[in-house]
Amino acid sequence: MRYSSIMKHTPSIPKSRLSLLAVALVAATIGGGCAPKPHQPATTEPEAAKAPVVFDTVQQPGLLSIETGYTVSKVRSALKNGEPYIVASSYEGTILGIERSGTLLWKNALSGYMNRDLWCADITGDGSDEILAANADGALYCISDQGNLMWTFKPSDAPMSAVCVVHATNGTPYVVCGGYELKLHYLDAKGKRVKTIDSTAYGK
Repeated sequence: MRYSSIMKHTPSIPKSRLSLLAVALVAATIGGGCAPKPHQPATTEPEAAKAPVVFDTVQQPGLLSIETGYTVSKVRSALKNGEPYIVASSYEGTILGIERSGTLLWKNALSGYMNRDLWCADITGDGSDEILAANADGALYCISDQGNLMWTFKPSDAPMSAVCVVHATNGTPYVVCGGYELKLHYLDAKGKRVKTIDSTAYGK
C-alpha cells in the first residue's frame, strides 16, 4: 500500500516555512504516486467519519510525522476560528483537513483529478480560511473550513494550474487563478468572475 507522511514542526510554524515542507513532500512522494481515479463530479460535502479517525504519528524531537494512507503532494496551513490546522492534497486530488494532533477532521475527494495548486485564505471575513484548489479538470474549487464545497469556477476544460488571493487597496480580497488556457481570472469571494486578462495583453 502506498502512503506518505505529512510533516510539520511543533509547536507552531509560519505558512512560509510550511510551504517549504510541502516542496520537500513533493520530492519525497514523486516516485510513489498512484494513477488518478476516473473522473467523477466534485463532491459538495466532505466524507463523514462514523468515528474519529486518528492517523498514526511518529514523534521525534521537534518533528511530528503523520501517516495519512495517501500519497500527499501538497500541504498548507490554515486557520479555523483562529486556530491552526493542516490542509493537505493527495496525488489523486482528495483534500484532507487534519488537526495538529493527527486527527482527521474531514476529507473531500472533489473531481478525482490532481489538484495542481492549493491556497488557504479567509476570503469571506468570518475568521476561518477557505481552501482553494486549482484542479486538473479545469475547475477552481472553493471549500469551507468544514470541508464543504462552497462554489466552483470552471472557465474551460484546460487544466487549472495556479491560484492565490490578493487584496485591493481597500482590503477587498480577490481570488486570482489561471491555467493552460493562458488567461488570468479575477473572482470575488463568491466565485463570480470580476475580470479576465488574456496572456496576449501581458505587458501592455
